[in-house]
Amino acid sequence: EESSRMAKEGEEEGAGLPLQMDLNASHFDFVEQKVLSHERGKPLPLFPVQPQPHPHGTGAPALAQIPKAVQSHVALGVGVAETALSRRVRFEARVLTQNGRDVHRELCGFFFLADNSITIYEFRHFGKKSSALPLIQRGVYTHPTGHRQGEPYQINCIRKGATLYFESSSHPSLPISLSSRPLLAIRVTNVDEKTKKGLLFEGRNPLECRQVEAYLSQPLPPAEEEEQRLLTTIQGMLCSRLRGRASRTLVGLGRQLRGGGKAGLVRRSQLQQALRAFHINLTQEDFQELWRLLTSSPGAPPSEDGVYVDCCIHSLVGGMAEDRKTLVRKVCGPVAF
Repeated sequence: EESSRMAKEGEEEGAGLPLQMDLNASHFDFVEQKVLSHERGKPLPLFPVQPQPHPHGTGAPALAQIPKAVQSHVALGVGVAETALSRRVRFEARVLTQNGRDVHRELCGFFFLADNSITIYEFRHFGKKSSALPLIQRGVYTHPTGHRQGEPYQINCIRKGATLYFESSSHPSLPISLSSRPLLAIRVTNVDEKTKKGLLFEGRNPLECRQVEAYLSQPLPPAEEEEQRLLTTIQGMLCSRLRGRASRTLVGLGRQLRGGGKAGLVRRSQLQQALRAFHINLTQEDFQELWRLLTSSPGAPPSEDGVYVDCCIHSLVGGMAEDRKTLVRKVCGPVAF
């Protein structure tokens, strides 16, 4: 009874999803059919799921600790390809880039519970013709950098606002504009929560449902959570000092940071000088902490020559909420093209 209630709550939370999706529902269905036609006939499970201990030592159980609540879905898909493919969660995504054309790519992602694999397709529409091509081939991917380096992406990583990183060298079909950096950053903008919770709660007893809820709400690793807290504190401090002059300051700051350095990188001394030029004063301790966070972030360059300009500005003042970002893309997309 409780599992039915939780599943119903999950459906209610995701009831408005088709209206919230940036992509037209028929477009997403078109991409979904293309994905299924590409994946049918492939041996399953394509990537066997290996039990993993909980990486962060928190009270929330890891995937391997929920054998009935989550991993039973894996067992159901082992011998039946259609059953395995049907247990999927779809999500919308966008590329984190400063390239005006790439930022408007319409991406549709799918997470398969049968083997924890991910694939991301790009939807294109030309007049009366539509196409869907894989941007990220189906596979089991791991966190390439950061505190969770080497840990595979799991279903709790697929949530609104999360950023998935993929090694560009592993995807030779990527366009040059997206493969110029070692890591391709994909931001999840929307998730089919109705399907996600329905698959995980269906037919489970109350204890298993609570375990699934704890699994889905796993906190960040302690070190990563502390870094996020410090970065939020610095952003709040900077935003309060920019009040009343934010637009003028950020435009000038961006212009000055892009004016020097090499390959779009900002050096430590260059950033410090630019902040002083626009009267953004930080103590030496705060600046050292900021630079450490910039150079240790997942999207940072592999060398210590500097940090990317766009990542630098984003870290300084924060980013736009995904709901607002979706509205901006809907308005500005037709204007840009």
